Amino acid sequence: MLMSPADPVTVKAETAIEPLVVSLATAAKLLGVSDRHLRTLTKEGTVPFVKLGGRILFRIESLNRMLTEIEKTAK
Repeated sequence: MLMSPADPVTVKAETAIEPLVVSLATAAKLLGVSDRHLRTLTKEGTVPFVKLGGRILFRIESLNRMLTEIEKTAK
């Protein structure tokens, strides 16, 4: 069975957008730490972040890279 271009499943898959950044609250949940602890880590320069319009945001790619580096040094 062929799907037409107007098929909702096809359209939905084509328009799905992965976020480039996440909020402090979401990043804290992903890392398994509290919002407060993550905020402290950003002030210490331990966790990479960007500030956009006064908001602290975290690139998922940067968080993954940071965790990989931590794993390498922990061995």
